[in-house]
Amino acid sequence: MNLTHDFDKAAAECGDSPALISTDAAGKELTLTYTELADKVRRAAAGFKANGIGKGDAVAIIHRNDPAFIIAYFGLIRLGAIAVPLNFMIQKPEELKFLLGHCKAKGVVTQRPFLPGIIGAQKELPDLQHIWISDASG
Repeated sequence: MNLTHDFDKAAAECGDSPALISTDAAGKELTLTYTELADKVRRAAAGFKANGIGKGDAVAIIHRNDPAFIIAYFGLIRLGAIAVPLNFMIQKPEELKFLLGHCKAKGVVTQRPFLPGIIGAQKELPDLQHIWISDASG
């Protein structure tokens, strides 16, 4: 048994029940059912895999607490990748360079406000090949 198995079992058993309740930037309540969350997790896993992320690869998540964090986390572990949550308050390129380099992150899931530090760090991190932005428009 593992977390992915337990998640799939919960999604099968609970289907249309709320799995995640949050609010958007405007304060509007958002609800994802287990079925919806499971679909988003599977699509995230497929997207990571299509970008070369696989078993044992580290991907940092520099993100505020919201559904995209959870979707990325479960999508990564579904592949056997290593999800590396980092405190989003760490924004200096030199600090991010140390953390991202230490875990040999191949990618980062983040939000627009955190891009400057990540891009600054990426310049000296040849392993860091991908930056996915969850709140990008379009």
